Amino acid sequence: MRRYLYNHQNVDGGWGLHIEGSSTMFCTVLSYVTLRLLGEEMDGGDGSMEKARKWILDHGGATLIPSWGKLWLSVLGVYEWSGNNPLLPELWLLPYLFPAHPGRKWANLKSKHPPWHLASITL
Repeated sequence: MRRYLYNHQNVDGGWGLHIEGSSTMFCTVLSYVTLRLLGEEMDGGDGSMEKARKWILDHGGATLIPSWGKLWLSVLGVYEWSGNNPLLPELWLLPYLFPAHPGRKWANLKSKHPPWHLASITL
């Protein structure tokens, strides 16, 4: 897995959403954290970890990761739960015809939002 991540790291030090994608904060932070969890040292990977850390810091830091990334970082214990934007679980009680009903969202989001709503209750 480490080799795969290193082979698909962009020249600028970040990672994109797909192997040809430009670097994004979401993918770069999660790839960096993944490598650390896999046992990579802070200065490992022949300078790749340092390049990734520099990309993250040059683009504002890991706190600028989108909400979905903040949720995962909180699950891993490296980001405070209070930094997450809470989602109202009561939205699921709205009539389905209501435009903001979570069930009307894109299929990918419908699978992510119920646990996120539950996590918001326990924060």
